[in-house]
Amino acid sequence: MRVPLGDVAMGTVANSGAMAEMLYRGADRERLGNAIWGAFGRDFRSRDGVRFMVAALTAKQWAGLVAALGLADEIATLESELGVHFADGDEPRFEHRHRLFALFQARAAQIDWADLSARMTEAGCTFERYRTMHEAANDPELVANNPLFGPSPANPSGFSYPAPRSFANLPAEDAGDPAPAPYLGQHTEEVLAERLGLASGTIADLVDRSVHLARALWFSTLLDAAMHREWIFRLGRLNAEGRIAHLISEIIERHKFVGLYDGRTLPVSLLRACRTSNTTQPRPATGRAWAIWCCGTG
Repeated sequence: MRVPLGDVAMGTVANSGAMAEMLYRGADRERLGNAIWGAFGRDFRSRDGVRFMVAALTAKQWAGLVAALGLADEIATLESELGVHFADGDEPRFEHRHRLFALFQARAAQIDWADLSARMTEAGCTFERYRTMHEAANDPELVANNPLFGPSPANPSGFSYPAPRSFANLPAEDAGDPAPAPYLGQHTEEVLAERLGLASGTIADLVDRSVHLARALWFSTLLDAAMHREWIFRLGRLNAEGRIAHLISEIIERHKFVGLYDGRTLPVSLLRACRTSNTTQPRPATGRAWAIWCCGTG
């Protein structure tokens, strides 16, 4: 079996959607610096030199950001000049981002970070100051006091550090401590023996003679990689509604595969996490109801 690295690289480019976009556009994407593609978002600096990032992907986030920085009059003047309404969505905010960036940076440069942060928090804005990776790794809220992390499993190096648990959680189940990832094929003999009842000699002969088993193991690895590419695409290329629709579609397909989807509803509950109290509040919803909300169809 051959796996040319060049093919892996170009396949990843194609699967991410970048190749199709370039061919559709007929040219390279313009350089955006640190701006968010297709929406309003970029880094700014406060009067005391703190660098921070803001994002306004919804009408509520946009209104909160304008209110927090006290730019309602300036925005109204710019809207009148350009003949647009920035609250209508991402398109006008992205198209005229340079004019907006200038307004926001000029106002941010007049306010210290402590005051600015308090204003944006009160207005419900989506923002955060920039941190180095070292700062993030040592931030108590992000790591030490975050229930996502647990003790590090035994590492060959002997170095101990916080390790993440599963991103998903079930309120009635103990998350347990992180476990080391299995090696590729680590449980093959266990599955063949316990699930299929094969003797050890038969398993050894099967592995020695069967190229199909090796192909199956490699297919499992490629399948996991494809799923991760889809998740990266969802996070990096879709807006909020698109990400929710993509997530619901994935859940539906998984339930179809095991026969748990009847074409109308899903036997699952979606949870809204509350970071301040480290609790979750169940919010049951049918698959159809959420699909209608995401796709805007009846």
